[in-house]
Amino acid sequence: MKKIVDQRFTFLNLQHIKIAYIIQTLGVLLILGHDFLKGGLEKMKANSLWVLFILSSALYTAIYL
Repeated sequence: MKKIVDQRFTFLNLQHIKIAYIIQTLGVLLILGHDFLKGGLEKMKANSLWVLFILSSALYTAIYL
């Protein structure tokens, strides 16, 4: 039996993934912003989310630009 693939569902799923990525990035930025306000730039860079933010920003740039 052949599997039926609807392109509209595929596009809708990609839109949902993009929205989830944006929300996740905003959450990471809020946490890093809180660290920056409480301890400065050094405390923000010491957080492991900093590496995640840098990698995800590079990936986003490579994919969408």
